[in-house]
Amino acid sequence: MTTFAVAPAEDLWSIGRGEKVLLTIGILLTLLLIGVFIFIIRMARKDEE
Repeated sequence: MTTFAVAPAEDLWSIGRGEKVLLTIGILLTLLLIGVFIFIIRMARKDEE
């Protein structure tokens, strides 16, 4: 998440509305994929035990 903090807030807000929506969707999809990935790993570990 450090990559997002590097860019100043002003630069993020100057992005067009459409690009801002795409950026938000991209971040949400990434977080969703990470969550699913962690969930699968936890399920696999429970099966091993």
